Amino acid sequence: MLVKIHKDTDLLNCFLDDVELSLKLAQSEADIVKRVSDSLALLLGKRDREWLPDKFLRPGSGKYSQYPLYIAPAGTFCVTALAFKPGASTGVHNHRVWGVVGVYRGIEDQTFYKKVPEGGLRCAGGMICEPGDCSYLLPPEEEIHDVKNPTGDCSVSIHVYGADIARVPRQAYCLETGATTTVFSKYEAI
Repeated sequence: MLVKIHKDTDLLNCFLDDVELSLKLAQSEADIVKRVSDSLALLLGKRDREWLPDKFLRPGSGKYSQYPLYIAPAGTFCVTALAFKPGASTGVHNHRVWGVVGVYRGIEDQTFYKKVPEGGLRCAGGMICEPGDCSYLLPPEEEIHDVKNPTGDCSVSIHVYGADIARVPRQAYCLETGATTTVFSKYEAI
């Protein structure tokens, strides 16, 4: 599913070609996230060309919206834009597939977690991401995080996942109780 982007489709199409090539050439998932991170950083370096249309720069309903930009026909990867309202948070969740996240606009605060042998999660660090910054998710050890927009303005990030993320059953974690629930990503109607 390719969403028609009417600004600078060449930039997105070149990026999609780079992701497909990375999937063919990479020797491991760690190699995939490295290659895709490098390609996404190059794409984000061209933000001044405003290749992401305005309709993806603000959340629709809820505290954040996930917009599908591309879903590979074989389901091998997808590219989405996530738009966060000021102060919004995803809550702690996992992905179960590799992922790369890059900030297009605004600031995002990521907190990473690791499972502990006795159950539950422990904080494993964090990072403040500004436009152009990329991070990765690599299961099973480096895939649990919470993303927050700590500012008074909307933030937007580009996410690349190793599957159609809306079809992957994932877990959301409650840090206070230790409870987990199965969740599915939902795409915002365009």
